[in-house]
Amino acid sequence: MSFVREPLSKATAMQLFKNLCLARRSEEYIDEHEPENLTRTPMHTSMSQEFACVGVCTAPERQAGVFTSYRSHAAFLAQTYDTDQVFSGLYGCTSSTSSEDEKRRDPEEFRRMLDQEYPRGRLDTPEEAAAAVAFLCSAEASLVNRQHHGRRRPEPGPLRHERRFGRHDGQLPDGAASVSSRQPRSTIDSPPGERLSVKDEAIYRRLFRTALLIRLVEERIIELYPTDKIQSPVHLSIGQEAVAVGVCDGLRPDDLVFATYRSHGFYIAKGGSLDAMFAELYGRKGGVSGGKAGSMHLSAPEVGLMGSSAVVASTIPHAVGAALSFKRRGASRIAVAVFGDGATEEGVYHESLNFAALMKVPVLFVCEDNGLAVHSHRRVRQSYRLADHAASFGIAGRRLEEGWDMLAIRKATLEAAAKVRAGEPFVLEIVTSRYKEHVGIGEDFHFNYRTRDAVDAWKRRDPLIVDQKLVAAVRPDIEREIEAAVAFAEASPTPGHAELLTDVI
Repeated sequence: MSFVREPLSKATAMQLFKNLCLARRSEEYIDEHEPENLTRTPMHTSMSQEFACVGVCTAPERQAGVFTSYRSHAAFLAQTYDTDQVFSGLYGCTSSTSSEDEKRRDPEEFRRMLDQEYPRGRLDTPEEAAAAVAFLCSAEASLVNRQHHGRRRPEPGPLRHERRFGRHDGQLPDGAASVSSRQPRSTIDSPPGERLSVKDEAIYRRLFRTALLIRLVEERIIELYPTDKIQSPVHLSIGQEAVAVGVCDGLRPDDLVFATYRSHGFYIAKGGSLDAMFAELYGRKGGVSGGKAGSMHLSAPEVGLMGSSAVVASTIPHAVGAALSFKRRGASRIAVAVFGDGATEEGVYHESLNFAALMKVPVLFVCEDNGLAVHSHRRVRQSYRLADHAASFGIAGRRLEEGWDMLAIRKATLEAAAKVRAGEPFVLEIVTSRYKEHVGIGEDFHFNYRTRDAVDAWKRRDPLIVDQKLVAAVRPDIEREIEAAVAFAEASPTPGHAELLTDVI
């Protein structure tokens, strides 16, 4: 490795080397004297990392602000050269103290040691400075294996830069694309008008009925909402029903789903009680959470819907944690994290991908990609493609464009779930369309952030709109089921004052 790519001035070379020596020797001194219990704080040393800090922080003007981590000794010294402050802070005293106890800790001792060990005479030329830097680097072998208190580390594995996409062999996992490829992904084709087998026809009718149930439930919510009987804001999934239905039908009954505030569809598709859902929306005691959670926090643990949350991306790490428990217990179950494309901009999403890849937990990440974060389009929010981004963590991914096709989504989920059960996390991105406003029961084309034509183009492929013959066949039974649930909610008692502090932790 070349440490000097361009000629350095003598002053710059001397300062670089001085800062390297200062940082390294400071932490060696701390390490050597740790048994004396001189320091008053936990240590996070940066031995072998000084080169980055010194290279960044050593500048002629030193006017740029530097924001660093708790491992900040090297950066601090490279910016200030002030060992008094470093050692006074570590020793829990002021640099002006005159007590005999504190004189024993005088940082001047360190300065004398530094001057003796690294005399300035070695830095007569930039070339000598470069050689000195190289010498320091070669000495890392005796230091990089030392921990904070003089203990030995295990033999190090591959260096960070050798671990492309989370794998030591540098190969991509099956199905993952290179970050730089930027090639469109293949998707499951479902040609319109294709004749289905008897088995597929039965599956289609089952999926269709569940999707229509979700659609009609939310249309009934639209009717009820102006009466003020529903006691919480609602985020409708009209237009996105195929995602919930196809994903949930591709899972096993004991698999767990962690959803978002837009979770009516997943609650119903996973098998949640319609009576309890409407009672919850009404704020009644018969609701899934006694009327306290409302639309945005639906849950049905008895059927595997583990909870929804109004906080964007907050259920993603919960799914990863559940998956880790499955792995440790040897269970053949998977956890599914459902989220919108906007949630991928949250830090916890990236942390969850990283942890899932490192631990190889059985988690399926499902992105309902309606292209919107409230009113903001992806093109103004994101510089990455979701599946390519997942590949950088060593996680395979797939983008499915036909988010209206329940059979295609079911098939993609079955294939992804098989990989996940084998111990490989997977990201399944499903393109979809939200017909209604972000929150509420109306349309929002008057805001001019999207066009009616774009939504109408999606509707022309929506089976719940196109297949009116099947709608007519199953609608009456569904409507009776919905009316029974509404009647249950209205008959359910409201919580009293005695319920105010129950369930509060």
